[in-house]
Amino acid sequence: MRWASHIAAESHVHVMQNAKPGMRESQLESFFVFRGQQDYYIGRVEPYLSICGCGPTAATLHYQDNDKTIIDGQTMLTDQGHSFHHYCSDVTISWPVNGRFTEKQAQIYNIVLRAARAVFAKLAPGVDWIDCHKLAE
Repeated sequence: MRWASHIAAESHVHVMQNAKPGMRESQLESFFVFRGQQDYYIGRVEPYLSICGCGPTAATLHYQDNDKTIIDGQTMLTDQGHSFHHYCSDVTISWPVNGRFTEKQAQIYNIVLRAARAVFAKLAPGVDWIDCHKLAE
């Protein structure tokens, strides 16, 4: 599972490094798949359909069309994973497509980051997921 997650993390970095306003969401999906297949020989089976949403589509639950044009200033949400020896990764990230958060985007990003870190700090055997959910809220 760690190796599948490592491959996904590197693939997400590859996507972020190559994304540019004016591209289509589907191109970012292909960067992710290409990185895993070319550098790690993961094969053609993805654990689930990729979600690559920018602007309003980033807020659509389970959006999978990946057919919109990326506009400068938007935030991109990618939810993608790789399958490696029957172990699957599932990584969701959000980032500014032009590489720079606006002040409002940075504020929202940091609120979510603090919530995630608080939950991660609480995680331990026997901790109820509902308690973690409430903490995140």
